[in-house]
Amino acid sequence: MDTSTPSAVPESVDPAVARRLEAQIPPDIRRALHPQLWPVLAHQCARTPLAAGDLPPLAAARAEYADERRFWNEGGPAMAQTTEHTVRAAGRDVALRVHRPVAGVPRPPAIVFLHGGGFTVGDLDTHDRIQRMLAAHSGAAVIAVDYALAPEARYPQALHEVAEVVAALACPGSGLAARLGVDGSRLVLAGDSAGAMLAASAVLVLRDEPDRLEEAGAAPAALAAVRGLLLYYGAFGLADSASRRLFGGPWDGMGAADLAAMNELLFAEPAQADDAVLHPLAADLAGFPPAFIVAAELDPLRDDSEALAALFARAGVRVDYRRAAGMLHSFLHFGRSAESANEVLADGARFAAACLAGAERVEDTERVDGAERPDDAGVLAGGERPAGTASLHDAKGLHDAKGLEAADRPEDAEGGRTGAPNEARGGRLVTVRPAREGDGSGIARVHVAGWREAYGELLPERFYDAAELARRTDGWSRALARADMRERTWVAESGGEICGFASIGPPRDADAPADLELTSLYIRSEGYGTGVGRALLDAAIGNRACTLWVARDNPRARRFYAKAGFAPDGAQQADPDLVGLAEVRLSRPAQS
Repeated sequence: MDTSTPSAVPESVDPAVARRLEAQIPPDIRRALHPQLWPVLAHQCARTPLAAGDLPPLAAARAEYADERRFWNEGGPAMAQTTEHTVRAAGRDVALRVHRPVAGVPRPPAIVFLHGGGFTVGDLDTHDRIQRMLAAHSGAAVIAVDYALAPEARYPQALHEVAEVVAALACPGSGLAARLGVDGSRLVLAGDSAGAMLAASAVLVLRDEPDRLEEAGAAPAALAAVRGLLLYYGAFGLADSASRRLFGGPWDGMGAADLAAMNELLFAEPAQADDAVLHPLAADLAGFPPAFIVAAELDPLRDDSEALAALFARAGVRVDYRRAAGMLHSFLHFGRSAESANEVLADGARFAAACLAGAERVEDTERVDGAERPDDAGVLAGGERPAGTASLHDAKGLHDAKGLEAADRPEDAEGGRTGAPNEARGGRLVTVRPAREGDGSGIARVHVAGWREAYGELLPERFYDAAELARRTDGWSRALARADMRERTWVAESGGEICGFASIGPPRDADAPADLELTSLYIRSEGYGTGVGRALLDAAIGNRACTLWVARDNPRARRFYAKAGFAPDGAQQADPDLVGLAEVRLSRPAQS
């Protein structure tokens, strides 16, 4: 968490509301909150709670939750068609809502969505905007399941309902998929919070305990139908963790007492919490479908997601893990104010679309621009297409960014040239994604560290000091406020921290043989040998023709680029920004 900025509530928040928020939220969490969340917290704090009247406490809580979520469900994508249905599952009539984003598509694949709410609140309406976002960005139908809530229906009722709905969709004999007009053989399970827990646990039921189903024989087809998972800030089996100690409180309803109260309502007997299917972290994860996992940085459940993503990767499961910086639990709801929510929903939907199309079912390879590359480095792609990992070498260092407008770029932000690739170490979980606003400080830290690691004593100390870091942080933050700069900058992220970045721009040289220049590529030393450098290179330039400048006496960096098709084109210079460092220009044609 960033602890370098003031802990006060922004001045834009009403003073009375600000005082209430300051009394609730510890200073370190206030410092770490993403600016997009302050309007959300201010709205939540200022709204008048729904009058409970004579309702019992739990009924009042459900009514208040529904009323509060109504505001956040306004707007969002419009659907071509939305229909309501029921299905018999686990001895109960379960309501379903089907969103179709496009009309006239016969039997589209489907995302089965399971809402959050601690197993005690929430329904089809409280998460409707989330459902529509997933449908709009994936092109798939979204089937939302209104599973039974506790304490009226205690564990394992909701889980068994979900597993049986999936089995019914996958089994042609049930007629459910035909009735809904979807392809039941191509499904992705998605959920937030309790819904994410249900999605992961349903796979374990189908695989390990099919006798729990009324039609156990349907389990193999159901398991085969599940092509992917979208798991947003779920609980997956940790009883304690650093994030559970550090985060959660009255500001998000996720304090230790809140979580304990949910368990008391869910489980009739405490021993039920030990059911093996509720603990994916302790399960054999080999053979699980590909997973897109999102954690909120300031969520007590954050470490559950991070651990699950790491264990999936260790088991050979394809996984794309995101830690949403400065976000709280339940942030998916707040897309009206928090663009981070819209980003991870859109990215998850695109991941689901790839799974449903079959691309993410490749077991040992990763697709890059239609070609296959050995997945030898464990780099996990974000955004719209995977980034490649063909090389076990990584480039560090940075190119000059003089092509950026001086007013908006980091001042001489990329005054170096590409440093040396290094070998060794691997197996780290890394996501490559487009840069976002808020990435400036992380990029700047990699930038300065990369210069020190690349050039050491070749450059004066002023290139590495705190003043330089502050200058680059400011410059990068201003640059990334521009949409065009974000569109041509990519970051590599591991455990929520930026560990590398790359950027492109128009060529600065009049005689450049290509209309694209790789202007930067840096990674931290802990990323050497993990394929991060090649992943960033592929994300930034794809198969396009490109030029770059590199230090002449940097043989390992030059070998790295040679493997990607680059060769000297005859241009040389002494860089005045780097005390006359000798550099050569490398170019490559478009790659087939």
